[in-house]
Amino acid sequence: GVAVDCAPGFDKLGCLAKGCCWAEGDNLQDGAPQCFFTMDMSDGFFVRIADLDETPLLVRAGSIVPELEIASGGEEVIGVALKQYEQLSLSVFASGASEGTTTIYEDDGTTIDYLDDEACTWTTASWSSSDDGSALSMKVASAIGTHFNQMPASRDYTLRFVNVGPAAKVTLTTAGKTMELRAARHGHAHSKATKTSDSGATWSYDGPTTTLVVTLPAVVTAEGFTLDVGLACPSAGCGAADALLSGLRGAMSYTKKAKATLDEARLCPGESDTETGATQTLAATGSALSHEAIADANAFWTRVAGVPSLLSDAQAELEDMAVDDDASKWRQTRALALLGAAATGLA
Repeated sequence: GVAVDCAPGFDKLGCLAKGCCWAEGDNLQDGAPQCFFTMDMSDGFFVRIADLDETPLLVRAGSIVPELEIASGGEEVIGVALKQYEQLSLSVFASGASEGTTTIYEDDGTTIDYLDDEACTWTTASWSSSDDGSALSMKVASAIGTHFNQMPASRDYTLRFVNVGPAAKVTLTTAGKTMELRAARHGHAHSKATKTSDSGATWSYDGPTTTLVVTLPAVVTAEGFTLDVGLACPSAGCGAADALLSGLRGAMSYTKKAKATLDEARLCPGESDTETGATQTLAATGSALSHEAIADANAFWTRVAGVPSLLSDAQAELEDMAVDDDASKWRQTRALALLGAAATGLA
């Protein structure tokens, strides 16, 4: 394996706080301690650093990942295969791709009727983007077998377009009707919408995960639907959106963890003064993006573009913290390690 530098500039405490390996001794190059993790590509695998409470998810660009929302505990986790999908979530990983498709198989979940090709349903979901990246289109259609009577007459869909910017306009076409979706924030309709549908369909933006979320209740399964999304692009053009959003989700997550680490001991800069606060501002960026995605797209992209500079300010203010006891020093070092990981993701 290859020893890859993990946390340059940190001492042993900071290295271990980041989950890396620490080595020291006369046999090391220049006699200096090393903070590292091992990367071994010999078997075609690679090692990625993750915090202890993280589970890295690797997804092919363009993929559509179907998911069922299952409540933890209780009877809802028992006999899921026997239940028909009255609600389905589709996550579209559009960044770095221009199209994608997936198919979802359904049968009664209990008998061997699946041996009959007509006793099942294949639902196809596909998406594509315009050449300039200013629009996305998604189509979902179900081929319902003539012998499959358990297919729900209607279904709630939640579509999540991961790592894309806010929408300028969202329209839904289903059952021969086209309607413009209203924007919603925290479950409430936003007054910006010029037209609303009577179906309850809405779009919103989840800033902390940089995800455009579209909610479509009670879609007739036999009809399917087409969704068209016009995106509100940055001033540099729609082609710049991917680069601006790349690493942002992780950076915001790491910053919130850094702030939480300091908050446990009321150490976060800005807690009791007005001269600092970059870490607090950066930790609140996700919530601000949720609001600005609907209220002011220009402000959204201005905030996104300012994250690297704000991150540098946050690192500087943490480095300038004066702490004496070991517990506080550990918190400072871990918070700096987390901000370092955030900076690496944005690079």
